[in-house]
Amino acid sequence: GQYLGAQATSDDSGHFTLKGLVPGNYAVAAWTTSLAGEIDTFAMLDEVPLDVGREQRSVSPTLVLHAVSDPMLLAGTVSGTKVDDKAAGKKEDPDAVRPLSVRAYLHVGDGEIPLLTVPVGQDGYFRMHLPTLPDGASYHLAAAGRTANGQTVYVHRYDLTSGEAKLDLQLPDGPGALDVTSRTPAAVFGWEPKSTSTAAYRLTLETVGRDAQTIWQGWTTGTALHLPDSKDFKLLKPGESYRATLTAITLGDKGDQNLQAIPDEPWSQTQLTAPTTFEVARDGKPTEATPSPMPTHKGSKRIKPIDNL
Repeated sequence: GQYLGAQATSDDSGHFTLKGLVPGNYAVAAWTTSLAGEIDTFAMLDEVPLDVGREQRSVSPTLVLHAVSDPMLLAGTVSGTKVDDKAAGKKEDPDAVRPLSVRAYLHVGDGEIPLLTVPVGQDGYFRMHLPTLPDGASYHLAAAGRTANGQTVYVHRYDLTSGEAKLDLQLPDGPGALDVTSRTPAAVFGWEPKSTSTAAYRLTLETVGRDAQTIWQGWTTGTALHLPDSKDFKLLKPGESYRATLTAITLGDKGDQNLQAIPDEPWSQTQLTAPTTFEVARDGKPTEATPSPMPTHKGSKRIKPIDNL
C-alpha cells in the first residue's frame, strides 16, 4: 500500500545508478551491512531534486556513510496459523501458514525505502537493529509467511518510531484459490472469499518466460474480474501462456475503503495466491489451466457483479 522506491547496489568505488525515476523530490539512503546482516553504516538525504530531459540540471547526490553507534532495536514474534505438531504424530495441514521473514522499510515522505530482511526462527522470534530514525521518518515492518501449497501472506506494522522488543505479528490465513473460468482473450477469473475483512482484491497478470513482464492489473471489491477485450484491443494472444496472481487486501481501521484510494492506503494484511499459469485457447478450443495448489470452486453462477478498475 505504500510506494516502494528503486534499489541499486553500488560498485566498489561507491557509485550507483537508479533507473525509471520521474521528476520530483526523492529521499535517498545508503547503507552497508555486516556479515551478520546488521546495518553497520547509514546515511540519508531527505530531499534530492530530480529533473529529466534535455535540460537536465540534476546533480547526483553524494552520501557520506557514518557508523550506526546507537541503533534502534525492533524484535518480537511472528505467529503462523493452523500449524500442527508433527512430532506429536499429527499430519501437517497444507493450509498451515509458517512464518518466514520480516522486512523493514524506512517510511519517509510519500515513499518507502526497503532496508533489511531477517529470517524468523523456529519459535517465530526475530530481531533487527536499525539506524536511529531521521526527523519525520518511521519504520514499517512486513512479516511474511507461506503455506505448503505456495500461498503467501503478509502482516504489516506501521509508524514504529521507537525501539520495541516485544512486537507481536500475527499472520492471516492463506487466501482462496484463483480459478480461470474462461481461457479466452476475454479471460474471466473467479475466486471464493475467505475473509469478511477483505477490502479489495488485486489481480496481476504476467507473461511467462525469462523476461516475464506484468502486463495488466485489475482491482475489484467483488469475487470476479474479466480482462478488457475489444475488436481493436486484445490483451491476450491465442496459444500464449500467462501467469495470474490474486492478492486479497485488508486495510487498517482508519483506511479509506473507497476502491480508487485502496492502492495508496497502508495495508494491514495481504494474502497472495500461488501463481496460476494458463494458456489462452486456440481457435475457440478450451485449454486447461495449470492445476491450482488449492481446491477451486466451479460455481461460476455464484460470481458477484463485477466492480473493477
